[in-house]
Amino acid sequence: MKHFWLVAAALALAPLMATAAGPATVRKQVESSMLVEGTIEITAQGTVKSMGIDRQEKLPEGIVTFVQDQVARWTFEPVLVDGTPTPARSAMALRLVARRLDDKRMTVGIRNASFNGEAPEPGAAVDSISMKPPRYPSQAVRSGVAGTVYLVLKIGREGRVEDVVVEQVNLRVVASDKEMTRYRALLADATLKAAREWTFQAPTIGELADDEFWSVRVPTDYTFDRSRGDGYGQWQAYVPGPRETVPWKTDEYPASSPDALADGGVYTAGAAQGPRLLTPLDGG
Repeated sequence: MKHFWLVAAALALAPLMATAAGPATVRKQVESSMLVEGTIEITAQGTVKSMGIDRQEKLPEGIVTFVQDQVARWTFEPVLVDGTPTPARSAMALRLVARRLDDKRMTVGIRNASFNGEAPEPGAAVDSISMKPPRYPSQAVRSGVAGTVYLVLKIGREGRVEDVVVEQVNLRVVASDKEMTRYRALLADATLKAAREWTFQAPTIGELADDEFWSVRVPTDYTFDRSRGDGYGQWQAYVPGPRETVPWKTDEYPASSPDALADGGVYTAGAAQGPRLLTPLDGG
């Protein structure tokens, strides 16, 4: 999986920084979240048979037990193969969100979940050919702006980007509403410019091969702190941005969400996704 680490060596970024321009309203929107990845096995009836959590040793104390307890209660829409309910196995990515109640207590819930099904065989899904990382905007560097841009791309049959939309921009900085809007635009514009030049390998086999086009998600992270590695198992504070609609049809499960995906990967959106969760999540 690719990761876009865009580094400005001259600047250091705290986990969350604030400006002096009246950010009190924006600060109330701050969340702390963590991405947890693993696999899940589902029975033909849609109940959870088993699950595994990746790199458990990196997760804070209590998180593994919490996730196991929550996931064990889930039910899914039965997976059909030729019209027959069938056991299924899927990769799983969960976005945990923590909110502080007071100085000693916090509440944790699972906000979003993504299921990509079993890994497709070579040639059965959209794959990247050339994805040159975007340039870190100089204005963003000077202002110490970090964050994650979530793209949805429309890939044509020749493997080129026919359309692209910024679905969401989450920022790891606190400022006024006006500044936050400007910062999101800086990162969004830089990512769009790069993405329009990307090329992909279109599916050549399987049920997606005859589609007119394909929709893929690519989360792209802008960070100054390369020392944090991939950040797995760490709480990250950020201000979530508004989620935009995709102007073309993706045939996507409505409960899916971009911020349950690890940055830098290429994720096919729409009918090729994995099992559909029926149980409401804690975070809505």
